[in-house]
Amino acid sequence: MKKIFIIIICLLSGSVIGATAQEKTVNLVSLAWPPYYDQFLPDYGLSGKIVAAAYASQGWKVNFFVKAWVQCLEKVKKGEFDAAPNAYYTDERAQIYHYSDPYLECPIVFFKRKDQPITWKNYEDLKPYRIGIIRGYANPEAFDKADFLTKCIARDPVLNFKKLLLKQVDLVVSEKFVGNHIILTKLPDHEKKLFEPITPPLDTIKLYVIFSKKAPGIQPKIDAFNAGLEIIKSNGTFQQIVSEYGVKE
Repeated sequence: MKKIFIIIICLLSGSVIGATAQEKTVNLVSLAWPPYYDQFLPDYGLSGKIVAAAYASQGWKVNFFVKAWVQCLEKVKKGEFDAAPNAYYTDERAQIYHYSDPYLECPIVFFKRKDQPITWKNYEDLKPYRIGIIRGYANPEAFDKADFLTKCIARDPVLNFKKLLLKQVDLVVSEKFVGNHIILTKLPDHEKKLFEPITPPLDTIKLYVIFSKKAPGIQPKIDAFNAGLEIIKSNGTFQQIVSEYGVKE
């Protein structure tokens, strides 16, 4: 009888350990958005490495997945994934998702062809131009509200630069380091020098992890990330990761 009791205790203990291990896992999904996030980059890119380091400091494991951005937003909304780590803030999204503390700042700029003498100081200056944007992406609020501008929607950032190359658009909106990465890695050598970002930037936007409001046990996952982010910023890990990618915070 005593032996049976010990076996039962061991089985129950194993169940508790298994449940605890499951609770210590967070499932993240994002679009491929190098250098911030990509399955072909070490540690899933800059955002992936930061998020994983923050969670690791709290004893959590991260599982990474890649899907189209519109799918990411929908699947996190439904609770099929816990969170998406590369989101800007919008009031609309805040009604749907929980937001983490911000962990990076992203410069949003226009890219143009170098042979096009385009300059701008305000959105009125951009009326003559076709501007490439991405379906499902949040842009600076003032830009989104400028409905007098001609905005051409593409399904992904690489296609946007191809349209710019073919003069199907005159400008594309892009995070600066993402745009530079596309030019350096996705275009042939003879096209790499044809593009440039222009000033002033549209905005500098904070980057967040957005969490599902429908996934079970989500609050501890939010708290673990925020606490871990504070730790890796205080112990130098965060700055070391950012420096590896050559991206200024």
